[in-house]
Amino acid sequence: MSTLKVASIQSLASNAVPLIKNSNGVEKGTFANCWLNFNGTGTIAIRDSFNISSLTDLGTGHYRSNFNITFANNDYCWTSMIRTNGNGFGAIDAGNLATNSIETRSYSGSGLVDRNILGGAAFGAIA
Repeated sequence: MSTLKVASIQSLASNAVPLIKNSNGVEKGTFANCWLNFNGTGTIAIRDSFNISSLTDLGTGHYRSNFNITFANNDYCWTSMIRTNGNGFGAIDAGNLATNSIETRSYSGSGLVDRNILGGAAFGAIA
């Protein structure tokens, strides 16, 4: 087995994320176009992120993540996570997918709730 050690990987196309391929040239994956981890309670704050320009508090348990990039369309994949803090049921809903942002809502059994740990990542074609 070989280990590739480089400072950076650059795509040949300006609007593409480098692809991961196996030895036969079959595409096996790609890197996330953007991701974030944030505190969604009180004054919301991004803890860490990549290609996220800002975060907007839209009300209890409702947030907008604004991208530093523009997706080619709103058919990208967004995956999310929340920490329930031991409060039982927790779910997250992603909606209002735009090419430059996405809205997420954090639910518990009683409706929308703020969470102290939330996050997400997006994969898709860049404009």
